[in-house]
Amino acid sequence: MKATKLILSGLIILCLFGFAGPTQAQEKSKEEKEKELRMAEEIDAQKKAFAEQKKKKEEMDKVAKEAREEVEKAMEEAREKLEEAGIYNDMSKDFRNWSDNPAFKWQQFEGGRYMMTPGMDPFTWQHAGSDSERTDWEYSRSVKGNSFSGTYAMDVRLPSTVVMSVNGECKEGEIKIRIIMPDGKVYSDIMIDEFGNLNWRKSFSVSAEENKEKAGEWKFQIDASKATGLFRISFRAY
Repeated sequence: MKATKLILSGLIILCLFGFAGPTQAQEKSKEEKEKELRMAEEIDAQKKAFAEQKKKKEEMDKVAKEAREEVEKAMEEAREKLEEAGIYNDMSKDFRNWSDNPAFKWQQFEGGRYMMTPGMDPFTWQHAGSDSERTDWEYSRSVKGNSFSGTYAMDVRLPSTVVMSVNGECKEGEIKIRIIMPDGKVYSDIMIDEFGNLNWRKSFSVSAEENKEKAGEWKFQIDASKATGLFRISFRAY
């Protein structure tokens, strides 16, 4: 009897171990499957996020491209209209024979007499006409972070009363204006910067008896460095 009980006990123990092994293996396999499922879901989520980002980027690139094309189209249409109106060749009646006008000498400025370029800040220049009695010239411009330079020349005849002024303000950077007399000497160095608004004005008479050396070609040299602001130059000889 005792031997039989021992044998039965051993068989029961072996059976228990036999069932425990497959159960643990099943539990382990289930955990691994859940882990793999979570990893697969995370990978799918990342792929979806990347796909959405790519789609948004493509949409933004498309919008930017369309905007550039619209700007280029508008600029082309504007250029064609300006050419049709003859603006490049005939800014106004005062400049139809500008090269024959001894009182006004236009010097090269940023590649040409007149330009319209995308992103360029607006500027205006006026010349009210000239004869033996009077010469008027005005130049104004607003800039936004621009650097540029240019030189303009005007003639003063005998006798004349000359009035010149420079006004402006600059929030960033600086705008330098150098006025050079006919003898090559510097008449004035003017600086427009962020330290305050500028209102500069000078006047004098030129005749055979007074300031004779000031008759001839006056030059205005403009040099702006990363400037944001506006300025105006006015010159009158009468």
